[in-house]
Amino acid sequence: MVPVLLPRTEAVLAEHQSAGEHSGVLLSVSVDGHVMQRCSGQAGPGVPMTQDLAIPWLSAGKPITAVALAQLWQQQQLSLDDPVRRWIPAFAARGKESITLRHILTHTGGFGSLFDLDGKADSSADALQRVCASRLHGGWVPGDRAAYQARSGWQVLGEVIRVISSLAPQEYISAHVLEPAGMARTWLAVGDGAGPDDGSRLATLFDTGGSEATEMRGLSVPYCSPGAGLCGSVDDLRRFYEMLLQDGRGPGGRQVLAAPMVATLTRRHRVGLVDETFRHVIDWGLGFVVDSNQYGAHTVPYGFGLHCSPRSFGHGGSQCCIGFADPEHGLAVALAVNGRPGEAAHTVRFRRTLSALYEDLELLRPPI
Repeated sequence: MVPVLLPRTEAVLAEHQSAGEHSGVLLSVSVDGHVMQRCSGQAGPGVPMTQDLAIPWLSAGKPITAVALAQLWQQQQLSLDDPVRRWIPAFAARGKESITLRHILTHTGGFGSLFDLDGKADSSADALQRVCASRLHGGWVPGDRAAYQARSGWQVLGEVIRVISSLAPQEYISAHVLEPAGMARTWLAVGDGAGPDDGSRLATLFDTGGSEATEMRGLSVPYCSPGAGLCGSVDDLRRFYEMLLQDGRGPGGRQVLAAPMVATLTRRHRVGLVDETFRHVIDWGLGFVVDSNQYGAHTVPYGFGLHCSPRSFGHGGSQCCIGFADPEHGLAVALAVNGRPGEAAHTVRFRRTLSALYEDLELLRPPI
């Protein structure tokens, strides 16, 4: 029986809200298909948070793009060990000729671009050109080291999807992932971020790490960002992970991804490497973070709480949201807040919240 009340979870979120880290919360959880939703606080001054509000998922949307690429792999239209240059010849410049699609998905390619830092580009073509002009880091052997990329690698994956399917990434993802997964309130934004029905309301994110909360800038960009541009409701993010827990089947049994491919994407492919961006050992699937509590449950960033099972997988969005699944418990979780208090404060906030959620649901594992 799934508990109706989530007292520990709500208390932790209220504590961090009182500390000024966020003003509103959205939570959508299911255990073996039994759904619980929580919505509290304000989306902005005087504006109540509502469950149907869409939010920018930022990097929490990366797994959706990974699933889109996996569909093409499943159809034998590509191999993950293809060098990127097979599909994007210009990418081979400046030492990057041996980087493969697998390296991109596991963040082990070792190329750097200012585009990851500023996200500035005039168009999708301009964004891709900036990535292609980047260089391999000195002494880096692709696959031997790891460093998370916020944008660059996923611009590459989006272009591969476009080249193979002849559809813009936002069109392919909408038709082949979002629609069959029942994610009607999710879209890959280009420009002002208007939703697919022009009626979706998009929440504002605030940076709350300073003395005053300020609106986060740079979310609206004039190009498709497959690694940071997904927007949607928390219920849709939960539905995505429910689909993966259901062997890749969406509502009505529609097959989004074959069950063996789901298992392949979400198992460990990158094991025991220090991520040089996060400065912590983190294991990775193919486009998914895999539970890494064994490397420091109280220090690992963007984890799934202290009690998740080792098979848990998902992805966080920069200081604001997370989606994940825990197959051992039939658990799918999507959590979002509208305040970004800094990496350290956010890590503590979500670790405490997700640990409390497991405690409320009585889904505990022995402490690490």
